[in-house]
Amino acid sequence: LIEKIHEKEIQAVEDDSQLGLCSFDSLSEMYKPGMQVVCKDAFTAGVDMLAEVAWSRYEQGRSIFGITRSFRICFHFFVAVGNHFTLCEFVEAIEQFNGHRNIHGMPFVPLHCYDSHTSKQMMEKFRCRGEIYSNCGTGSHFLEYGKGCFFAKGNTKSRQSSSAALQASGRVMVDTQGSYEAGFSPSIGNMSMVEGIHFKFKEYMLQMTHLKQSVVGRNMLGAGKDGATSQMHTSDDGMIIFDKVPSKF
Repeated sequence: LIEKIHEKEIQAVEDDSQLGLCSFDSLSEMYKPGMQVVCKDAFTAGVDMLAEVAWSRYEQGRSIFGITRSFRICFHFFVAVGNHFTLCEFVEAIEQFNGHRNIHGMPFVPLHCYDSHTSKQMMEKFRCRGEIYSNCGTGSHFLEYGKGCFFAKGNTKSRQSSSAALQASGRVMVDTQGSYEAGFSPSIGNMSMVEGIHFKFKEYMLQMTHLKQSVVGRNMLGAGKDGATSQMHTSDDGMIIFDKVPSKF
């Protein structure tokens, strides 16, 4: 019934989308919950990432300049924490604007806005990257890398700010949890995403500490009764964790 009442407005949004344009009032149609979105230059220039819309809504407030409107979108994606994976959320706000904007000029582009050939190529790339991340994102892995995969930072006075792609292949240790515990974590890219990952690492560490303490307490209680011990289990009120990234993602 609602779609029938606003049939003309919805059709106008679809027409604009076919032309590669969007307006502020059409953002709710572009970013519906469950839609897959390409996050452009997510963690470094030229490296895009796929995320899913969790929720979106318009917000209205009042300032000294009058009524203000914004559109807030919550995205989520999988991130490796410790020996598991979990959903990481971050929220972006788009302030009200007049007229139309180029959809592909937005920092988050809905996957359906690309042509079928481009979207298919992108999905194949994201699927391949996701499989590698699912296999290597947890635990410790000693892997080989190819020429040009990393950039070497200059450490001389004349090249303090320069960097160049490595001209030779080599091997590298991949250990996300070990890196975090050693004080290393993502620091460049979309700051909302980076901060979301930092928060999930902290939440995971607190969750594991809580579970270990619970297990120790139950073991002591069990051993005092009949010598039996209980095994660690995930608390119902804790964060949701996965051993592998679900195939739908």
